[in-house]
Amino acid sequence: MKTFLIAASSLTMCAMTIQPSIANTNCAQSLEANFIEGAPRDNFTFINLSNERWQVKIIDIDLADSAGQLIFDTEAGGTGVEVFQLYKQESGDATIANVTPPADGADKMKLEFSEFKSQQSFRFSIDVDDTLTNSSLGQIRVTGGELNGATLTVTFANSEQPDNTVTLTGVYGADNSMQLKGQNCT
Repeated sequence: MKTFLIAASSLTMCAMTIQPSIANTNCAQSLEANFIEGAPRDNFTFINLSNERWQVKIIDIDLADSAGQLIFDTEAGGTGVEVFQLYKQESGDATIANVTPPADGADKMKLEFSEFKSQQSFRFSIDVDDTLTNSSLGQIRVTGGELNGATLTVTFANSEQPDNTVTLTGVYGADNSMQLKGQNCT
């Protein structure tokens, strides 16, 4: 069980506990992904639920097809609205090897890991804005299912045979989460 401190608004803080699903030991590759809207930072959380032979090597985030036409807001006075936030690693026991931070207004981002074993997690924060002309809470906040349709492409590597990789792509749902499942998953 992982507990994270998340900014619920600019005036309050709340503690949030994310209980990962129990890894299915027969499931070769599996990743749980969650997005949590926060102020001023939005959070992306990933938990590797694969069996012990599979590590996460690369996570590509693509917001292009999101319902809210989401973008990363990383620069003052840039494409986003008001508040901006750069990429910041927040918590987790996975080891990041390289991050390609998105440019202001971009809708894609890449994370590369040197170690992201089974049952390990990784959380980072950044600012995400929608670009809808008529957004329920304005463009500064991602609401409801605005992440719906965004995709993750995850490359897993077999720790016993590093050249043996599997790449899976999944789509965020209206609840701002997804679970990618590969071979032998139920």
